Amino acid sequence: MTRQSEYAPPLFRCSRILALALVLTLTSLAGAQSDPNTWPATFNGAPDMGPYAWVDGPTHLQKDPQLASGVFVGQEGTNRMFVCRAKMADGVHPGKFFNGMCNVGWGGVEKVHTSGYELLVNTQPQNAKFLPQTWVSPATAASATFTGGSAGTTAMRVARASYNNGVHPGKEWAGKCNIGWGGKEVAVTPYEVLSLGFDKAAWQASQAPQTQTFTTPLAPPPPQPKGTTAPSARETDPVISYSFSVVIAGGVNASGYFTAVSGLQGENDVVTHRVVSPDGKEFVQIIPGRVKWGEVTLKKGVTTDMGFWKWRELVILGKIDDARANMTITMYDRNYTPVMNWTFRNAWPSRLSGPSMDSGSSDFSVEEMTIIHEGMTREGQEGYPIPR
Repeated sequence: MTRQSEYAPPLFRCSRILALALVLTLTSLAGAQSDPNTWPATFNGAPDMGPYAWVDGPTHLQKDPQLASGVFVGQEGTNRMFVCRAKMADGVHPGKFFNGMCNVGWGGVEKVHTSGYELLVNTQPQNAKFLPQTWVSPATAASATFTGGSAGTTAMRVARASYNNGVHPGKEWAGKCNIGWGGKEVAVTPYEVLSLGFDKAAWQASQAPQTQTFTTPLAPPPPQPKGTTAPSARETDPVISYSFSVVIAGGVNASGYFTAVSGLQGENDVVTHRVVSPDGKEFVQIIPGRVKWGEVTLKKGVTTDMGFWKWRELVILGKIDDARANMTITMYDRNYTPVMNWTFRNAWPSRLSGPSMDSGSSDFSVEEMTIIHEGMTREGQEGYPIPR
């Protein structure tokens, strides 16, 4: 595809490219605006970025290899595709990221970048439920859609189109979506453009103080019986798990103490990759694949508290956006001092079962809940108690 900017006088073209590079660099450095109170209803990418930022691709992938914070577009087969961009001779062009590469259609060919490219990411995943990512008609006003680059003085919106049994991100150019595919630049129509929105009213409502709705408020663990002294523990001693509390953040308002917790785990698929060195020797690389998080199972005695049942009911009724919430599990030591926290992102209950009943048993009744989540972090133990 021929672009007018490719035939501009060299000196003029060079100065224009330098100016464009400076603008785009400043946009990237400014990056995300951290305060949601200042965000508009939609982010146009120039200059409104909200929580989004363009970041160096290879650097970001070292800490987020599954691109959980990336802007997902679609896929071809098993290849998931995200929004990226790279510098070309006439500007910065949006493209598609998959399999560790940013592919951009430019000048009639598909340009493949393994370095020197940027990824579009959400720097505030905790607010993802308030940040809808939608694909809209190209007729939508530019102010309500996301601009990801420019060629000369022509701004280019991030676009996507269906092609060859896949959905591919690319750039809007001359009334079409241009993508890189099969070594060529392909212009596709019909297509859609990216709109990144913000539901400020819902976010502000989530920040307001919440009213407790469960019947049994969460109380501190019972103190040690009088006349007894718990043995002291060094920071290097293994932590003995005496009890666990679970608190659900946001508008769910469910919490309680649990007798058993399991499934606090995450693992990577292991990918075997055979390569040939420049001298012709074959060797095997073992690299980490997708991250998989375990299902968390919680068990507790049956009480009159209905908080967790109401949480599960949101999922049953299909209100999954309301059900997703951050969850914190706190472990207490023998002195009932909080020792460790595990925080789970976008958690929701996939299963909740009542107790088994036997009139001849003297055991207390136990209910069990299974939690699905999108990521887990841990803090505590080193120099505990946990920072409050």
